[in-house]
Amino acid sequence: MKSTSILSILSVVLVVTSLLTVLQIATPAPVFAAPTTRWVNNTVAVSTDVSCAKPGYTTISAAVAAASPGDTINVCTGTYTEQVTIGESLTLQEVPYPHSTSPAPTIQAPATMTADALFPNYFNIVTITGATTTAAIIGFTVTGPVSTAQVGCNTGNSGIGIFVEAGATATIHNDTIEHIREQPVVQCAAYGVGILVGRASLSTTGKATISHTNIFDYQKGGIIVDNTGSTATITGNTITGWPLAFQGANSIQIAQNGIQISRGAVATVSSNTVSSNLCPLGGTCGADLIALTQATGILLYQSGSGTSVKSNTVSGNDVGIYVYAAPSATTVTLNSASNNRYAGIAFFDGTYTASSNMVHGPGNVGIAAVADVSNTAVTLSSNTIHGNTASIGAYAGSGLTATVLFS
Repeated sequence: MKSTSILSILSVVLVVTSLLTVLQIATPAPVFAAPTTRWVNNTVAVSTDVSCAKPGYTTISAAVAAASPGDTINVCTGTYTEQVTIGESLTLQEVPYPHSTSPAPTIQAPATMTADALFPNYFNIVTITGATTTAAIIGFTVTGPVSTAQVGCNTGNSGIGIFVEAGATATIHNDTIEHIREQPVVQCAAYGVGILVGRASLSTTGKATISHTNIFDYQKGGIIVDNTGSTATITGNTITGWPLAFQGANSIQIAQNGIQISRGAVATVSSNTVSSNLCPLGGTCGADLIALTQATGILLYQSGSGTSVKSNTVSGNDVGIYVYAAPSATTVTLNSASNNRYAGIAFFDGTYTASSNMVHGPGNVGIAAVADVSNTAVTLSSNTIHGNTASIGAYAGSGLTATVLFS
């Protein structure tokens, strides 16, 4: 009886195992849902989610929350007063409505903003976050101003138009980023940035392709790419600092930077138009390239190896292109720098080459080599310089040397 019982049990086990094997073979592979297109319109009633006339959502945030990776969110013409956080791979794109000539949808900073979930001193209108996130935002207007009460004087807080953080990858194309500043701007605050990609002080990185976007009326920076591991391709954008009338009337001394690549970040900066980054005279701002501060069109500040600045047009800034303590492999070529009041192109603390740039006055100096904390040597090749008080300048602090060579 004992043997029979054991055999019976074994038979049952074999039968069950065989059935499981059959079931495993017969079980179909999982079917993943196809990407969905979602529609957002806050000017008509929610309907079947098939068009601007029959949208599924009245806010962008609600559509993002409902979306799955790979979805496309079509946002119809309107003003959406909200902050948008994207934590998965999505495409947000404009749909002019009701006519093809209707304006782009606007994402407007609310009067009271919520802090970034990871970085509570940052108040972003759009946040793109997460190492697995690859998101696109195409055809929008992102607009401030940001709340003075939250990002104002001595708070340590920053107002950001679009922040790419925590290893996320973003495509920002054909957008307008405007008024990323306080209202009114105050002297001791320099916190408004149109697009921020990574941040060394926060130990966070980002990657971005930024193209054909108009950025203007920012408080501190148009585009900042910051921190080792952050990368960007920045092409064909128009970046404009404060209007001169606004700046002069308020005498706000903030040294703006149109495009900044800094603290180990690497970028290709090409075919952009950058202008009107000026810091009013007095206080810490002025013409002395060693002792005082200047606003810049394009700033490379300790940028990473492989950064290039090519075929840009920089005009009406304190310094057109400003390269500080960057690797010797940094390339600055084929740029047009005109009417930059202190320097067309200035190189600080390193060994550099500059080739085939056109530097037009008026301005104090066309191309400058500046030794601030270490020696500087600049080799020039095939540059055209005219109309400045001095075509070439070499300026050195005590015990240092600044040299300009020609090849």
